[in-house]
Amino acid sequence: MLQKMRAGAQTFGAKVLAGIICFVLVVFGFGAFNLFAVSEPAVVKVNGDPVTENELQRSVEVQRQNFRRTYGSDLDPAYVERVINNQTVLRQLINNRLVKQKAEQIGFESSKKEFVDRLQSNPAFQLDGEFDSDQFIRVISRAGYSPQSYEASAREDYVISRLARIQENTSFVTEREVRDASAIAGQTRDIAFIVFESNSFLGDYEPTDEEVFEYYEENSEDFMTREEYEIAYVVLDRKMFEADLLVDDSEVVEAYEAEKKVAESNAERKASHILLHVDGSRTSEDATRQLIEVRKRVLEGESFADIAGDISDDVSTAINGGDLGFAGRGLYVPEFEQVLFGMEIDEISAPFETEFGVHIIQLHEIQEVEHPSFEEREAELRESILADLATPAFEEAIAELEQITYEKSLSLEPAATALGLEIQTQAGISRSNGDPPFDAYRVRSELLDGDVLTIDANSRPIEVSDSQTLVGRIVSRTEPKLRPVDEVRPQIEGGLKSLRSRKLAEEARDEALSSLEVSKDYSAVADQFEFEWNTFDATQRNNSDVDREIIEAAFNERLSTEGERKILSVDINPIEFAIVVVSRMAPGDYNELPQATQTQIRDELQDGLKTNGLISFIDSLRSEASLKYQIPELAETP
Repeated sequence: MLQKMRAGAQTFGAKVLAGIICFVLVVFGFGAFNLFAVSEPAVVKVNGDPVTENELQRSVEVQRQNFRRTYGSDLDPAYVERVINNQTVLRQLINNRLVKQKAEQIGFESSKKEFVDRLQSNPAFQLDGEFDSDQFIRVISRAGYSPQSYEASAREDYVISRLARIQENTSFVTEREVRDASAIAGQTRDIAFIVFESNSFLGDYEPTDEEVFEYYEENSEDFMTREEYEIAYVVLDRKMFEADLLVDDSEVVEAYEAEKKVAESNAERKASHILLHVDGSRTSEDATRQLIEVRKRVLEGESFADIAGDISDDVSTAINGGDLGFAGRGLYVPEFEQVLFGMEIDEISAPFETEFGVHIIQLHEIQEVEHPSFEEREAELRESILADLATPAFEEAIAELEQITYEKSLSLEPAATALGLEIQTQAGISRSNGDPPFDAYRVRSELLDGDVLTIDANSRPIEVSDSQTLVGRIVSRTEPKLRPVDEVRPQIEGGLKSLRSRKLAEEARDEALSSLEVSKDYSAVADQFEFEWNTFDATQRNNSDVDREIIEAAFNERLSTEGERKILSVDINPIEFAIVVVSRMAPGDYNELPQATQTQIRDELQDGLKTNGLISFIDSLRSEASLKYQIPELAETP
């Protein structure tokens, strides 16, 4: 239940501050809830509702930006394209459209009042505890929203998320499933193994000249120099537009106080709760009356934790007395968060209702917030304000840079003259290496592509960072050539030694395996190769003292009888090869597992059921939908 509450707590503030709402990546995508259909060519019609070409391309770009922001900007563009492309994003847009249509069909909606209430209570949009429209505009603008597009997107996201959470809540885990999973998770096996390390078989081998030359000729592609480029470029830096701007000290103080206020309001709270579901057997009024009585009992001295363990319907926390641990804002549904963050330490709330049922909360502790002093934050805040002030002029200059370098595609001089930029050069740039500003793979990859390579044109503007954009062109290129054999001889000799030692180690392992399968004399095999057996009795899957490959191989084997043994051949890595003997399997016992492990097993099962249920729900909507693709190559194959 805690996961349900946290999954449901994708507040609008979290959306702006963290980047984008994402429920289940495989179903809904990486932050692509932008469903603003306009009169443009359609890619597909979903029950008559068009997904436009512009919408698809915008969503692809948004998802790629969010993916890079989450996993780092220095990603191989080819990899990003494989993960996020027209086909995958279109499937996500169709999923969103189907869920939205279903929500509208059954009457789900996010009212204007609900949106305004959430907006005004969001700390990200507040100054001195009150909603501030200027602060609201500043925050959403940084995330690329207008007020209208933010409202439309936020209200739509809420409708989709609400239906998704309700669908998730139909999943439940039985005690039998938990105990079956525990038998597997807690299973133990006796494992013994010996490892044949390549380095042990090298001896005094030295490659001959003939072997070196043969290897050199057969693998000549490995000994080519890199193709390198000399690049001329201009850099547009936002600091150019900050030079003449002034920031009043009062603005910095105001920004600091607002930041401090938000930090203090987000101080994590440690609490426990009791939840009673509202269903066919219990009304909201019944649950409220019962929890009023519970609250009275606790105030008279009974243990909140004991009562939670007895009656709370949130099974995942009831076993720990309702303990929710420490949590900040954005982890719970808004109704729960509003009560929790309005409480004093040791206070017990009155009963209140969320989509999960009726709750009461006991607040145990508020974690102190140690916010940096004004002196520590002043310089960074001033820089941030300057950056905000300079951004409009910076963005206008980028647009001008793009226009000039496109129109005058065979020279950087017009752009340098118009914008007062210096034309710089850097030599020795390859696809795998470059000094700043070409040290990021993404920058090099975007530069060394398309017309820049084929007709020596200017590149398009490439974002180096939030504050720098460059345009480059190739001055010269150095073709790759084969390095002399004497230069690469150490590399070749090392490769030949590695190949020989690996071959000998594998042959020894295979010989020992054949001998062992016939004789079953484990001591003789160890003596023959001067190794010792490593033994681990009653070991579990999470044993970090044994190589993962050995553990996986041992637990993948089915043992049919109590005394059965299996002898396995396992490649641990390219230079280590093992013989593994696995025996005596014993299933795990739920009652013997630590409470934390029991909870983890239950939660993982619940999460899996929720995800599978949501995917099945989407699949059912798709099976009933009319999907008319206007671009055949984007149609999904059955």
